[in-house]
Amino acid sequence: MTISEEDTQQECERQLYEIFGLADQIQARLDSPQRRFAVIPGSALAGDDKKSDPYHVSHDVGRLIGVGYQHLHALGCLIRSGALHPSAPFTLARAAIETGAMAFWLLAPKQRPERVLRRLQLARQDVIDGDGAATQAGIPVHRSREDRLNDLEAIALRVCGSKKIPSLHPSAIVKEVEGLLPPDKQRRQFLAWQACSGFTHGRLWPEVSLLKREIISQDGHVQTLRLTNDLTRVWWVTKAASGVLDAATKVFDQRNRAS
Repeated sequence: MTISEEDTQQECERQLYEIFGLADQIQARLDSPQRRFAVIPGSALAGDDKKSDPYHVSHDVGRLIGVGYQHLHALGCLIRSGALHPSAPFTLARAAIETGAMAFWLLAPKQRPERVLRRLQLARQDVIDGDGAATQAGIPVHRSREDRLNDLEAIALRVCGSKKIPSLHPSAIVKEVEGLLPPDKQRRQFLAWQACSGFTHGRLWPEVSLLKREIISQDGHVQTLRLTNDLTRVWWVTKAASGVLDAATKVFDQRNRAS
């Protein structure tokens, strides 16, 4: 028995709406006075926060998961509106995949010093990027870049035994996280992230590789194409995003149990 294209579209739509429904619930909890990612005293996360203070591990993980679900929620709003742009859904999915992977990566290590170090890696990159932006805009900063980096290195030395804080490489993080996810959450996240990044940067290869193509005209070797999207293409990257975000939320809950 073969599945018709219409049946495939309907099944993808059903699964997408399930994911968007979950994103709606998470978004509502994030918007409520009762914080979704409040830390439980006596939990491993509470201990992480104490060691990394004031750069709390839990705050950044909760923020990253929130940003990821915010983009997933926005993707749901776009799809449910009836609009299906060729590129826009993939840029939203990219942000959800990347921030979900960052959150999972932060909490993945079993040892506290490594979790703290990863939080410091993110903080270090924030200092570098924020200082660079302030310099370009001509905006004065309250503390120098060197002072803030020295603070981070002092925490690294105290907690991790070395003041060296490695650079941050988002692509490597997404690739690493894909291999760490539970089997039921693995959806080729790195490939999905690469494709979505291509759409985000206006590259040609994901457009001609993933979208439906219709030749409008041809002049020798040059074709003019009409490129259109459908739910089967959005389904894959949305599943990749929801898989890593759900896994990140679960590992947060595991680290947030009082011992």
